[in-house]
Amino acid sequence: MVAIRSTSLLLWLSRGESVRRGVSELVATIVIVAIVLAAGAFIFAWTHGLIRFQSTQHEIQVVQAKLSYTTGSGWYITVDVKNVGSVTVSEVKLSCLGSVQIYDGGSWVSEATIGTNLAPGQAKGKSWQIRNVSLGSSYSFRVRVWFSDGAYKEYLITLGAGQG
Repeated sequence: MVAIRSTSLLLWLSRGESVRRGVSELVATIVIVAIVLAAGAFIFAWTHGLIRFQSTQHEIQVVQAKLSYTTGSGWYITVDVKNVGSVTVSEVKLSCLGSVQIYDGGSWVSEATIGTNLAPGQAKGKSWQIRNVSLGSSYSFRVRVWFSDGAYKEYLITLGAGQG
């Protein structure tokens, strides 16, 4: 019985009739348009930050950094930072470059801690009295950042000393 069926199929094919199977042109066009639209929506969302892959980002933003002078008190530096990455910041420090010093905890130092354990999205700011600053001059400071996964990053900021 199997031999008869295969023989009849061969006879049917040999008559010049073709077996046409597959999807219609309309269905194929609709499927292709749907795939192109889905790919376009994905690319749009990805480029506009709506889709993120599970990559770690080690990043802080220096929201504010300024030198100010108060009559009778002297010069102050204020630095505000925000963790804009995806990894917790273990510690953020401000380092003075050159002869500038920070008054921190009862002594004059060249480096002081801005904040510790900043979760993603969290901000921290601090002000200190500083010395060895002259009106009209510019000074450089380094913001040093250690992340909870062991990564390290530095940012250089330059501030002008203007009377405020």
